[in-house]
Amino acid sequence: MGAACIVEHNEHLFTHAKIDNWPTSTRAELAAIFLALLTAPEKAKVSIHTDSLSAVQSIQNSRNKSSKQWLKTTNMLWVLQ
Repeated sequence: MGAACIVEHNEHLFTHAKIDNWPTSTRAELAAIFLALLTAPEKAKVSIHTDSLSAVQSIQNSRNKSSKQWLKTTNMLWVLQ
């Protein structure tokens, strides 16, 4: 399973990743969101379009957690790989 993102109006800003170890659609959505944020130029306006309620809820729930708690979240393990 994989994830990818592109930046509109700049075809040179494109990235993709392979999801290993327990691939799920939520992990792929979260990876694509994370890649989009990492790829975006500094101070750019970023619009994320997703139909994954699980990914949105994971991000919303992480806002109230410390970094240590966030990294222990099951769907966030892909960040460490």
